[in-house]
Amino acid sequence: MLRQLILIVIISITAGCAQADPNLIHHIENAQIVNYSVDYLHDKNNNINFNEVIKAQFSSLSKRHSFGTHYEVIWYRITVTNLSKTDIHQYLHENLAYYSKEIELYESLDSNRFSEKKYNLWDSNVGSKLTGSTLVYPLDIKAESEKIIYIKKKAFTHQLLDIEIYNEKNSIQALINKNNIPNIIISCLCSLALYNLMLFFFNKQKEFIYYSLYLFNSSAGLFYLYGTASHNALFYGEKVYWLNVSAILVSLFLTLFVQEVFRTREKYKNINKLLNATYVLVAINILIACLVDMSLAIDGVGIVFGFSFFTLLYMAVFLYRKKHPLIRVFIVAYFFYMSGISITLLMLMGYIPYSFITMHASGIGILIEAFLFSYLINFRIKQLEKEVVDLVCAGENLKTLATHDELTNIFNRRAFIEYSINAFSMATRHEEPMSMLMIDLDYFKKVNDCFGHHVGDTVLVSFSRIVSGIIREEDVFGRIGGEEFCVILPKLNRNDALLVAEKIRKKIANYQIMSGNSYIRQTVSIGVSSMVKNDKSYVDMQRRADQALYKVKNTGRNNILFM
Repeated sequence: MLRQLILIVIISITAGCAQADPNLIHHIENAQIVNYSVDYLHDKNNNINFNEVIKAQFSSLSKRHSFGTHYEVIWYRITVTNLSKTDIHQYLHENLAYYSKEIELYESLDSNRFSEKKYNLWDSNVGSKLTGSTLVYPLDIKAESEKIIYIKKKAFTHQLLDIEIYNEKNSIQALINKNNIPNIIISCLCSLALYNLMLFFFNKQKEFIYYSLYLFNSSAGLFYLYGTASHNALFYGEKVYWLNVSAILVSLFLTLFVQEVFRTREKYKNINKLLNATYVLVAINILIACLVDMSLAIDGVGIVFGFSFFTLLYMAVFLYRKKHPLIRVFIVAYFFYMSGISITLLMLMGYIPYSFITMHASGIGILIEAFLFSYLINFRIKQLEKEVVDLVCAGENLKTLATHDELTNIFNRRAFIEYSINAFSMATRHEEPMSMLMIDLDYFKKVNDCFGHHVGDTVLVSFSRIVSGIIREEDVFGRIGGEEFCVILPKLNRNDALLVAEKIRKKIANYQIMSGNSYIRQTVSIGVSSMVKNDKSYVDMQRRADQALYKVKNTGRNNILFM
């Protein structure tokens, strides 16, 4: 990657030096000196014949140039001068031939004769006349003489020129190295697209499929923009120009992605309406491309692009003020995207010079945006996971509130009854013993009257904590009244239940609760019962335990009785 960055810097510096003196470019190759200059003539009505061209007045031009969309036909004159004292063999490269609809090339043979060669770029067999996406034309130049080449280019949408003169060795090397950077950009975008497509099949989150389509569409656009379709895939003819549809669709897939990530359909109705308008503009442009003319549709891309930009800008400002957690990453990513696309569009329209940087700015911007959007999606998925966890926790909290006593955090009456029914059913099915404790806090009303309800609450909480620490995990402990509690003891017979009851009674009796400067001692009365054959439900057990509790309370309290 470092080597590629160094290559970009070197090429950029070279391009800048060339533009400083656009009419005279020096190539020193194998001790042979070649000069060449480029001039142009705008054929506004496409009605100038070649005999008129050779007599016409041309204007000087740099070897790389973009005229924009309103220069359909232009004649270029390339004058190549051999300053050496030997005959040389050179190669003229027109690197952007794939942007043209038709090309005619005329080579001077002598003062009166010219050879002619035509290239119909809409012919799928034109690949036999090109070298990849480059028109390579061999030149034999005699010693200390010059060769004049006229090139008539009829553009499809944008009139671009990129001329180079090489010797044989450098010509081959230029063709090999031509699309290194574009291929890296496109490969990265396609890899990210495939990765997100696989993620979609695993988690079914729509943002992944929309992002994947956005990346594939961007790759298709760059596939045409950089000539990769012809240079590497050997894809020629009129069908290649339909890759321009990707420029129309890019706003569509970006809008779908944004709507899903920021949930504008559910949360921001007005913004979503503006985003939906993008679909209408894209649909109109697609119809124009299919039913009217592709070049007219390409001209309309600016309208779609501009509307999408201002809509997303409005959304970004709105969500930034709302402090949306994802908006900062989106703004940075969209800045790189907009900067790259804008630079390349301005170059294609002829407003800024054609160069390596301006040509590849869109690809570099989209690639940076793609990596930042990947981070954005990752952040978004983490948000979704947190929302799911929060929902689960909220559900658990609701379940706890529905089944537990708010003060003591043990089962409330309704939940206790439900668990008691299940415990009785299990004991009956497996013919296992089961016992029950009915517990009442002695003279609890006096605690509330003397010390206040806040102290009474402390007593209830302390009692519940002590009992919970004594009983087993499978036992069912619930608050069934103000100061009345009940414990189901599965698999425990009469004797075991009495031991548990006595342990609870002693622990509570010996426990002191501090209130201000005084200590409170609380006692409990416990009624105990065990399941017998005649019991039809846990209610029969509870009735006997309740009767036992009643007798304990009438005979002094702070005691245990079994019935």
